[in-house]
Amino acid sequence: MTGAAAEPQEPAKGCIFEASRAWDLIEAVANGGTVEAQPGVHSGMFGVLREIAGAEIGDEATDGQRDELAVVMMQRVRQLRSALAKAFNAPDTWVPLAQFIQDDETSMKFAVRLHRELLATLRQIGKTGVNVSSRLKSVESRAALEFWQVHDGPARALKFLACALWADEVKPMLDRLASNPPAFGYGVHVDVTRIHSRAHKLGESNGQQALVFDSAEPIIVLVPAISERAVKLIADGASKLGSVLAHRILHWEVVTGYDRVMRGESDARRLEVEGGWSGFAEILGINDKKRVDDIKAIVYAQSAIKLSLSNGRLADMIALDDQPAVGRRRGKVEIVLGTMLLPHYVYELHGQLAGRELYEAKRLVPIAALPPFVGRPNDHGPQATASMLVLREMRMRARELHNNGAVVISLERFAELFRQAHLPASLIGRVLDRWTRDGTDGPAFLARVERDAYTLGDAYARVRSFLLSAGEIEQRSSDAGVRGSSARARKRASLSAESK
Repeated sequence: MTGAAAEPQEPAKGCIFEASRAWDLIEAVANGGTVEAQPGVHSGMFGVLREIAGAEIGDEATDGQRDELAVVMMQRVRQLRSALAKAFNAPDTWVPLAQFIQDDETSMKFAVRLHRELLATLRQIGKTGVNVSSRLKSVESRAALEFWQVHDGPARALKFLACALWADEVKPMLDRLASNPPAFGYGVHVDVTRIHSRAHKLGESNGQQALVFDSAEPIIVLVPAISERAVKLIADGASKLGSVLAHRILHWEVVTGYDRVMRGESDARRLEVEGGWSGFAEILGINDKKRVDDIKAIVYAQSAIKLSLSNGRLADMIALDDQPAVGRRRGKVEIVLGTMLLPHYVYELHGQLAGRELYEAKRLVPIAALPPFVGRPNDHGPQATASMLVLREMRMRARELHNNGAVVISLERFAELFRQAHLPASLIGRVLDRWTRDGTDGPAFLARVERDAYTLGDAYARVRSFLLSAGEIEQRSSDAGVRGSSARARKRASLSAESK
């Protein structure tokens, strides 16, 4: 594997670079990939990026590692393309930049600007990026043009980019994920919890079906169904999204996708279930025809949901391919998870968000096994939703958990969280009592350290460890900020004293 400070090697044998001019390469990469919609398709320029990724990581590279590095490279190249389009008054859409570069003088200016943007991008990536950028010396005028017009210029540039991104971003991210439980970015967790709750009804917005919430929060839009039968399935499934069954389906989807990422599976987001909906029910341990129909309706409803992402885009929560049995061929269900449902999604937000907004969006909220339930079956779904809200509460207060070994959650605060989950207030006492002790139907979800002070139960040790680690990191960051602020204050005081 290439070391952080190692000189990037030439591209792997077999890499084909179709562009001899810089803007050709930018166009091909920025506009020629379909990785967001079909991450398993490795053709065209995305295939080139994937080969470069494999060459950078080494012979032991898994398909998942190649895909992840190639995706991140694709994003950075698109950002470069966007910056160049802005600089040359070209639209930031699929319009060949070559249309705006039609003479030698403009070509030279373009090459110099591209070189500067690449150097700036490398330096922003991290320590390895800074080291790598020093090998691409700042050049002006014809020297820049010559670098980008030679046959291997773009290839070398992408190798430099791959080296920096692998060492500074992708490998550290994958290493962190390997020791963490499945998790969502904060904003995604908020939306997914809302969807899998009783806090909405199926209505209309601007003439389109939508999940309408009982608050002023944004509406999650549903894709118009293509058939009357699908309309009925989606409507039926939407009414069941707050059920325990829907939570079990969500948990299976996220955990299975996460495990596939960790195993380095190619196209890890694609989940295949042999045997159709009956096979899906078997995976969940269900042997009830009515429940099989409910599973189908819930997944159809999930597939109709579009989430609003941090960059302003709307994206499918999942994509569904329902292949019924034909003759002797068994049915099959294929689910492709939206990238927002996998934890590495938060690392894609760099360049889209900044400052406090980026910090908030990057906070990962873990997913845990469902807690034990009390009361009527109809109240179990809201209890599952409430457990997600409690986990988010602990994540947002992870520093307190790290410093004190517990988070103080008053009865009033629990009442507010349970209200958001549409759980009857009369059940608070029974739920907390059940959640804080082991039983034959499941281990304790919470451990009461002292009055109103809670941590997660021992059965949730991995998730608890994740929260404690997050709290430690946040505390160190806060301490460093205080030290930096104090040092700046001392410096200002010293300069003020010298000027008198």
